[in-house]
Amino acid sequence: MRAGPELLTAKWQAGIPTTGISLVMASLLGAEALARIGWDCITIDMQHGALDDRDMMQLLQAMSAGATVPFVRVPWNEPAAVMKALDAGALGLFCPLIETAEAARSFVAACYYPPRGIRSIGPFLATLRHDDDYVQSVAPNILSFAMIESEVGIAALDEILAVPGLTGIYVGSSDLALSMTGSPVFDPATRTGGAVKRIAEQARAAGKIAAIHIVNMAHGRLVRDFGYQHVVFASDYRLLMQAANEARANLSLALA
Repeated sequence: MRAGPELLTAKWQAGIPTTGISLVMASLLGAEALARIGWDCITIDMQHGALDDRDMMQLLQAMSAGATVPFVRVPWNEPAAVMKALDAGALGLFCPLIETAEAARSFVAACYYPPRGIRSIGPFLATLRHDDDYVQSVAPNILSFAMIESEVGIAALDEILAVPGLTGIYVGSSDLALSMTGSPVFDPATRTGGAVKRIAEQARAAGKIAAIHIVNMAHGRLVRDFGYQHVVFASDYRLLMQAANEARANLSLALA
């Protein structure tokens, strides 16, 4: 079964939350394995990951055997980066640090073909990975998320949410906390907790999808109560380190 954007949109329409993780390492085996175990989507992190364009293309290829929806977090709001990720086969995009409606419009325009946007035709890799009729059947349903990571972005949120074609917003919890409190650690008891709740309410009122990066399971339960429909938890690197540390500690206890 090939993954398509409709796998996520159908769940959101039914009120079912979706889950994802991020890839920051260029492990093709890891990407293929993770794509097969049930995550709704997996995001290739081109902003903070140790990855280049070749890695991105190969990771998308490795993930294509699974039923997870492939996303890319582009490094910045640049049309060339947006179009390259889509041409490589990404079906959804997260765009960092959107703080104005103008920036959101620029991002959205790069996601879609004319007359809806300015995306240039050339999706040979996307066609191989998704559908021979990609331009007509898949490309119009690309999922576009503007990242809200600062108080400036929050101040312009209603205008950002009003941008036609934008699927939703994605809260970068650590950057937002850093912007609001001076610390990158998300703490719901601070101003950041209230802001995260209001962001979800504004997104839902505008008919957009509210997504967020979570730092632990308690954070996940909290944002679900707030109304977030999509949560991204950890990265391949963090999951590897967590599992390795737990295994080391347990083995040490067993051998003591």
